[in-house]
Amino acid sequence: MFRLIGWLFFLLVFLAGLVFTVYNPHPVTLHYVLGSVDIRLAILLLINLLLGVALGILVSGAWILQLRYQNRRLRKNQQQAAQEISQLQTKLSSHHGPA
Repeated sequence: MFRLIGWLFFLLVFLAGLVFTVYNPHPVTLHYVLGSVDIRLAILLLINLLLGVALGILVSGAWILQLRYQNRRLRKNQQQAAQEISQLQTKLSSHHGPA
């Protein structure tokens, strides 16, 4: 269900971009530090969108790596705690004898 919604959203965004491109064919002048360039507005927006996606992936990737490291550390701590509990239960049962 979510996959279908995702595809429909993608199709809607694609169609909106296509309509925007068709109705705005005029070039705009982009001024930057080293000069300027005439480029279609739709192409400029597409470049900005792709740069934003790339930046979002980089930031998300760093965040995911941090969470994976934290998860690995917590699993290790949990295993150590489980071993300590097991050892304490063994000591307790050997100290009191069979019930």
